[in-house]
Amino acid sequence: MDYRKSHLNKSYDYDENLKAGGLDTYMLERENEILHEILPKLIAEFNLKRHLDFACGTGRITSIFEKFTTESVGVDISENMVSVAKENCKKTTFVIKDLTSEKFETEPFDLISSFRFFGNAQDELRLAVLKKLNSLMEENGILIINNHRNPSSILARISNLFGDKDDADWFCAKMEKQLADCDFEIIRKITIGTWLIRHSIIRDEVYNSKLGKTLDKIFNISILAFLAPDMIVIARKKT
Repeated sequence: MDYRKSHLNKSYDYDENLKAGGLDTYMLERENEILHEILPKLIAEFNLKRHLDFACGTGRITSIFEKFTTESVGVDISENMVSVAKENCKKTTFVIKDLTSEKFETEPFDLISSFRFFGNAQDELRLAVLKKLNSLMEENGILIINNHRNPSSILARISNLFGDKDDADWFCAKMEKQLADCDFEIIRKITIGTWLIRHSIIRDEVYNSKLGKTLDKIFNISILAFLAPDMIVIARKKT
């Protein structure tokens, strides 16, 4: 299935489902915490000012980035999703467009983000988007994405043993290769949930417990990223 068409009619229910508890909510909250921690440092270090949030959806991630950047633009093909994003993000300009097939005349960006897209998309679309985003970036621009459906994670492997099959295929090694093929160099991987083993037996209070957050920090080791069910990846455009 072409991921371009998968969420055209989603809007408010998308965010509500993510906030309903369990693994998705845990990943969402950890991503938010990490972004609030790393963005001010990255923006200062690389003098980042102009931001694009690709596949911005309802603006969940856009609303974080717009706090720290001088200019923020969100793009998505879903008019329904963008209508929600406009309510959530007051400093961002939104564009309804398919960047892989429609012209997008703009000044280059030095910071681009995209969350909950690449883990869901098919290979053809991933590569087309990565190449397009690279073309929209300044030299040495920074790309921040996530991979929330890593099929090589401990969690995914154990779930498969119990019959919970998933069609996710963006293995960590494939992610690294596709980024490199599209002229991106990974700077850092920040893992989320490497300690998780079986999500169906974990209660929300465990996800959000002091122990859970401590384990997340202990296992946040880049070489163990292939075992994490979610990660934030920071990459730089190659010169």
